[in-house]
Amino acid sequence: MTTEPDPHVLDPQHLPTPFSADEIRAASPDGRTQVVRVEPAGAPAATRRIAYAEAGAEGAVQVRTPLDADGEPAGDPVREAVGWADLQAHASFPANRTVRERVRLEHPLGDLDCLRYTVTDGDAVDHYWFDLARPGMPVLVESRRGADLVLAMTVVTDEVRPA
Repeated sequence: MTTEPDPHVLDPQHLPTPFSADEIRAASPDGRTQVVRVEPAGAPAATRRIAYAEAGAEGAVQVRTPLDADGEPAGDPVREAVGWADLQAHASFPANRTVRERVRLEHPLGDLDCLRYTVTDGDAVDHYWFDLARPGMPVLVESRRGADLVLAMTVVTDEVRPA
């Protein structure tokens, strides 16, 4: 009897990803739009909109637009083709350096049921919270070096707009 491989496992040395490529594809139709705020330590925060277009079986085009403080475009959009499997691979972490746990997260998107991956490499500790109801990118990332928070990334909004 042959068992199907787990679509959440991309590497036998890694933990399962929170979502398969197919789950990300199904949750990211044309018009899915996320606003993301990135706050690097020692530098100004930046906000960008990521919109999905031309979604197909293998991937989509992400249209990334920088936003000003009022949420208006602050520069030209950049279009990049992305594969669903590539997006999934961003959440594939080495098992020997990663702890995965189910947690609740109070977040701008609401009270979320998440999988949190904590990846450790020496004094570097990165936390990734994936909302189980939103296949795709983590809704929150915090990167620490020692006791210092060096980067925070938050998905501020996530909706499907008419394409």
